[in-house]
Parts: sequence; C-alpha cells; structure tokens
Amino acid sequence: MPTAPRVWTSEAFEAGTKYPTARVVDKDGNVCVQSDFATNGIVRVYDISSSTPSTLVLSNTVAISTLINNTLQSWDVDDVGWNFQTTITSNQVAWEGGHTYRVSTLLPHDTQGYIPVVHDIKIRALLSL
Repeated sequence: MPTAPRVWTSEAFEAGTKYPTARVVDKDGNVCVQSDFATNGIVRVYDISSSTPSTLVLSNTVAISTLINNTLQSWDVDDVGWNFQTTITSNQVAWEGGHTYRVSTLLPHDTQGYIPVVHDIKIRALLSL
C-alpha cells in the first residue's frame, strides 16, 4: 500500500530567503535524481492563512538541476538526507508574520507523472522575539 503524501513543515522569521528542503522518491521508494526528469519543475506559493488561500502568491518555472541533487545531502531531520531544495527570496514573496505559506513544487517525472513536493512554512514575525 502506498504511503500517504507528506507535507514537509518548518518555521522561519518573516525576513529573508527560505529554502524548503525534502527527500524526493518515486512511487517505488527510489531516491530521484536529475535524469528522472525531462523538463523544469513548477514552484507555486500560496498564503494559506489569507482570506483567499487558493490565490497564487508566486509561480515560477525552475530548472531541475537547481531543484534536485544527484546525491543525498545531510540534514537534521533524519540520517538519510535530502535531495530537493528550492529557494524563495523576500523579493519574490512578502512573507507576513503569523501566516503559513504553502510551497507546492511539481516535478515532472519521465515515467510516473508529476511528483508533488509540498512544504508548509509557518512565518514568525520579527517582533515576536
């Protein structure tokens, strides 16, 4: 039985660049590499705390080579590592403290259709310190 889709979660202060990171595997659980994808990924950001949570805040097409690493990288989530990371700057999104943003990335796998990578980032106001 396939596992339920994962929503990666994190917290960050409202200022600065965000780096949503994940481990991307195919439907069989194999870690994906760049050659598994023929075209660019689609990165979309939504402010799911706003009065219009389905309205796009940002939509970008991003080269697979900047999204997927061919080797797993170390992180503090587990001992396995990550192979996906995107970058979203404060110039692209006006992060607002107290809001949660959904970063939805669609990766077009060569044989398995789109692999979604979903992050929810809870933004803390700088004045909350």
